[in-house]
Amino acid sequence: MVGKFIFLFLLGVLVVPVSSTAFADEEQDAVFKRVIETKTLRCGYWNWPPLYMVDPNTKETTGIFKDLMAEFTRVTDIQVEWTQEIHFDNLISDLNNKKIDAVCAGAWLSGARAKFIRFSNPVFYTTMNAYKRADDPRFDGNRDSMNQPDITIIGMDGEMSSEIAKADFPKAKLMSLPQIAGSATELLLNVDTGKGDITFADAVGAGGFIKNNPGKIASVKMETPIRLMSNTIAVAGDEERFQDFVNSVLQELHNSGVVEHILEKYDSAYPNVLVRVSKPYQE
Repeated sequence: MVGKFIFLFLLGVLVVPVSSTAFADEEQDAVFKRVIETKTLRCGYWNWPPLYMVDPNTKETTGIFKDLMAEFTRVTDIQVEWTQEIHFDNLISDLNNKKIDAVCAGAWLSGARAKFIRFSNPVFYTTMNAYKRADDPRFDGNRDSMNQPDITIIGMDGEMSSEIAKADFPKAKLMSLPQIAGSATELLLNVDTGKGDITFADAVGAGGFIKNNPGKIASVKMETPIRLMSNTIAVAGDEERFQDFVNSVLQELHNSGVVEHILEKYDSAYPNVLVRVSKPYQE
């Protein structure tokens, strides 16, 4: 009897973890399995030139990631369904609650978000700079001058501008605006009108504002940008297999020159701001 009891006890110890692991794996890969089975990928997006753009009149969609996901379909035979427009502050919950399968319109990688969701390898990079009023001489070449109690930084709820302010400039005051997905215009306008002293925006969006409003806003002159932002595809935090799949497809599109061809289409409209990913065989 004692021997039989010991055998059953050991059998239980061995079997229970295996069963638990199998169940956990099934839960973790649920989105990936459904995408493969249905051959449909439900993508979330935001209107953010030139990553993904929605014409307000015709509703026609264009952009780097629109072109990229068309190539994704070509090499995988998985149809992309642009399911819903999302907001930055709902990015994590929409993915982890399975409202969408992925954010396919250029999600910016950040450590704060990576605690909860997964990011693909970069498709390309964009620089993010600090911006000031054009006639304000206080900040050029002096990063510490932005981290002072009498400085007000303009940020946006759930967006990278607020994350940078909190992480890099905690002594400054943060005025965080309600989210307006798809444009840095509101951030820059609040600096221009004197409601704040500094904001952080990507060079693409800020460049368009500066071109249309000459003499109003200028970038803070620094040796390096505030951030070099990875433009990625984001998936739920428990979707490791899905993340691997997306990375494999992106690597194929990089290696075959497809990503470079897409970026070249947009270089003339957005010169010197679409930063390429280094090729692994180049120094």
